[in-house]
Amino acid sequence: MKNKLTLTKPPVHGHHSTRRAAAVALTSLAALCLAACQPKQPPSCESPEVQEVLKSIVVNNAQASISGRPLKDETGQITPASSYFYSSVNTALANVFDGGVSKDTQLRSCNATLQLDLAAGAASRLIGGSLFSAHIPGVEVAPDGWVKTQATYQVRINDANGEIQVQSASLGPMVELVSYGHIMIAPQLAWAGQWDGTYQCQRSAEVISVPEAVSNAHESFEHPLNESLLGGTSLEFERATAGGGYEKMTMRIGSSIEVRVEGANTAQDRWKGTMRGEMKGNQLSAKGTLTSLSGVPVAHCDIALQFTPLTKDGIAAAFAKRKASQ
Repeated sequence: MKNKLTLTKPPVHGHHSTRRAAAVALTSLAALCLAACQPKQPPSCESPEVQEVLKSIVVNNAQASISGRPLKDETGQITPASSYFYSSVNTALANVFDGGVSKDTQLRSCNATLQLDLAAGAASRLIGGSLFSAHIPGVEVAPDGWVKTQATYQVRINDANGEIQVQSASLGPMVELVSYGHIMIAPQLAWAGQWDGTYQCQRSAEVISVPEAVSNAHESFEHPLNESLLGGTSLEFERATAGGGYEKMTMRIGSSIEVRVEGANTAQDRWKGTMRGEMKGNQLSAKGTLTSLSGVPVAHCDIALQFTPLTKDGIAAAFAKRKASQ
């Protein structure tokens, strides 16, 4: 509701009274202008709105860096891995000091401990405790596992549109941490999803040169493969063989595909080999030859898998489920 000033005609008590009434009216108008035209006060240093802007500054600057640039698929869309990583950035403020609002600049001065965590609690692991730890001056691990740094910032209200604006020159360490976290974590989530397909082998004609018991154990077969992957670039499959033994496959996923195979039915009947291939879209294919310990080819094999990637929400749900089971 707008303030409305109603002027009533004053009683006539001579010229002096009229001037006095006019002065009262002008004073009332000035008071109303002071109340209506007073600049809006910036929100408090620890308000939810300010914390959201601080987080946006860190994330947006990280995404603009080389190592923090979001990964994209063949269609140019940001991958679920990068989307999940940035959506999982958490920030909080502690030990907040509010220096008040300057009458000249209308800036609220703030100082606080800015705390941050990344996907799956990874922030503290990136700062210390592993070969790949980063040394970022001004950032340290807090007792609760988050990382922290001192942040000085100013808050103001944009008079033109009422937008909350935050400026700071002390967020660089957190931007660096998030950028580094992205290049270390997002590629590890790039292959998170379901892998389904078949593994088949055709018996080699040369297998007849090995003992009959070994030869008979290597008939042609086709075996279904179904496996889910949450993090990393390696998949493992294991199956029971027709000869009563085992076979284990370790698949490395990247720009090229490598599948290492080893198996045994008995101490004498053992084999190994490597299949190589590629990813085309979400289709994986690889092939190779398995040989006995003496180097005789026992089977020619190939593997074909369909990759169904997890969505951003799917990755988050999988991590939540893993955490709840621990």
